[in-house]
Amino acid sequence: MSAQLFGNRWKNIRQIGEGGQSNVFLVEDLNREFSDTCVLKRLKNKKRLDRFKQEIKAGRKLDHPQIAPILDFSLDKEPYYFVTKKYPDSTLSKFASAPLEPVQALTIFIEICDVVAYAHSKGIVHRDLKPDNIILDENQKPVILDFGICYFEDEDNRLTGTEEQVGSRYFIAPESEGGRSLDVTWAVDSYSLGKILYFLLSSKLFPREAYTGSDSLSKLLNDPQLDYITERILDKSVVEDFNKRSSVSELQKEAETVKRLIHEHFYPGKAGSRCRFCGEGTYQPNNYAGLKVYTRVQNTPNMSSPNEFFMECESIICDVCSNIQWFSKPMESKFNPLYNE
Repeated sequence: MSAQLFGNRWKNIRQIGEGGQSNVFLVEDLNREFSDTCVLKRLKNKKRLDRFKQEIKAGRKLDHPQIAPILDFSLDKEPYYFVTKKYPDSTLSKFASAPLEPVQALTIFIEICDVVAYAHSKGIVHRDLKPDNIILDENQKPVILDFGICYFEDEDNRLTGTEEQVGSRYFIAPESEGGRSLDVTWAVDSYSLGKILYFLLSSKLFPREAYTGSDSLSKLLNDPQLDYITERILDKSVVEDFNKRSSVSELQKEAETVKRLIHEHFYPGKAGSRCRFCGEGTYQPNNYAGLKVYTRVQNTPNMSSPNEFFMECESIICDVCSNIQWFSKPMESKFNPLYNE
């Protein structure tokens, strides 16, 4: 095999990159099975051969349009290589160099979750999800790359030794720090996905679980709607205890709900939401209106006489059409014998 030809099939056009594990080339298929130019990765660090094999194995097992496929490979003799599709040079790191609009960020996040949930359904945990390992194709669909340190749940092969860093320190789950791998489950990907969503919305990185307080998305971007994302996604993914993290499928469902709420102009605290009547104004606290609703409950087997209850309400009012929406407050036990001990 010449320096310009791999496997008597792949013609080297030019080298386009180099990493710690492999050299990357743009190649042409002389067999004409693939008309477009492809990307060939050639192993350069023999100490990473196991990871190289792992990436090939995962790529062959996973059949999803948003996971880079393995088109060809050679592990019989050196040089070891594999071939995959060529994608645009548009990683999420570059795409989100400035904060994305919430609906756009959630759309991308939902699609990433769909791909990762598919990998999980096949028993594969990625372990190294980060913006640099996700690119956007020509249709702006996210494609996940680099399964080199993935974990197969039906095998006891985690590849990394103690103290060897796995993944980006900003996106890695706590249980994977320092090369630890005994507690690696799907939950490590849930953790990383929460951090990716925060990055898409803010273009910022943060250590561990420091996404609250002054670093909360709503305060950082002055948008109270983003509390939906904090409460319904980040609080269920970027948490230290992996037993408290939601599955990727559950995060995807939450993101779909949050996307609808934000798109339809709802706000977590009700005030600020778009008017449901005129569709133009926004609801503001109605501090001058209150309502107490009294009801009479007839005798029950455990009660000897009729009892009266009241339900106190609060309201918000549209700043354009004055439409009022009422909401009940929790009943106080002293007014409700059914709740007295």
